[in-house]
Amino acid sequence: HIAKTVAEMRENLGKEAKDNTDTSPMIGDEAEEGIVAEGPIQIGSVRDWKSRYLVLRDSALVVTRVREDRRSQKITLDTVTSVSTADSQAVDNVFVVGLSTGYTVWMRSQTAEERIFWIDNISRALSAFQARNADGDKITVSTA
Repeated sequence: HIAKTVAEMRENLGKEAKDNTDTSPMIGDEAEEGIVAEGPIQIGSVRDWKSRYLVLRDSALVVTRVREDRRSQKITLDTVTSVSTADSQAVDNVFVVGLSTGYTVWMRSQTAEERIFWIDNISRALSAFQARNADGDKITVSTA
């Protein structure tokens, strides 16, 4: 499942990105309407990680190769079913986003603090999205 999702994202985003100039995630700028948080991450699996830039909007996760890249992969929050830490002995700071399709997207932050930042902010965005769409499916959030 993971390989297919990662392969689809790579196909849509193109080849390896240049290094991101931003070094840590940040809360969205109020001038950019709908942005909750943004920052560099890696997407992949235990053996193969690609540098990407993640923008959490109030209705979607948007993944690009680098900040300000027009090519993107959007994961709408109505397809997100869970967000949780991933305990991997091979790789640190990993968290996973579960999708209603049954796929999971593995993401990796630079530090443990950034992993908490992303899980907390995605969790809040999911809760807010669920509240706005009260008739939607139940969303599971786990930080343990």
